[in-house]
Amino acid sequence: MRLKSYVYRGLFHCAECGCVVTMETQKGHNYHHCTKRVKRDCSQRYVREESVTDQIAELVTSASLPDNVADWMIGEVENDQDKSMAIIETAKGKAAREIGSNTVRRGVCFDCICHK
Repeated sequence: MRLKSYVYRGLFHCAECGCVVTMETQKGHNYHHCTKRVKRDCSQRYVREESVTDQIAELVTSASLPDNVADWMIGEVENDQDKSMAIIETAKGKAAREIGSNTVRRGVCFDCICHK
């Protein structure tokens, strides 16, 4: 037997009795309801999938950052990246100068040893 694919299959449990919430299709609409396997007299009724989707969308929207806050946070991250890149470039330049200086010193020392 092949199960019909429901968007929220296996995600919900009944808030009253803890049983799994199952889905079924009636008259072209998907309905979610408690299986009532533990508590036969569970009072929770069915809910249409559209209503569940609307509730989830509302929760996600309420948890989202306002655009101005998100833009500010992105700006802060970009500023931090710019500062980090400047520090890295400074360190690379310093390292390159030290390598060059050491190469010259090594050359001078090598010349001193070889030409004695």
